[in-house]
Amino acid sequence: MGMGDVKLMFVLGLYFGLWPTVLTLFLSFIYGGFIGVLLLATKIKDRKDAIPFGPWIALAAITALFWGDEIINWYAGMLFG
Repeated sequence: MGMGDVKLMFVLGLYFGLWPTVLTLFLSFIYGGFIGVLLLATKIKDRKDAIPFGPWIALAAITALFWGDEIINWYAGMLFG
């Protein structure tokens, strides 16, 4: 993560609040990790190539904006029964 990613997450945190921001961070790691592994497996990217993280933060923010409450409630229901 670069400082631009940190600044983006800071602004999203101010807008979303705590739990949607945590969800955004979690989903961005899931999205970025999945695509990163896919790019490495298909040899489109090498291990030394940089893969931007900002697009995955943006995709996760859109997911949290539209479905964040449902995802958080589903996950909390699984944890706390």
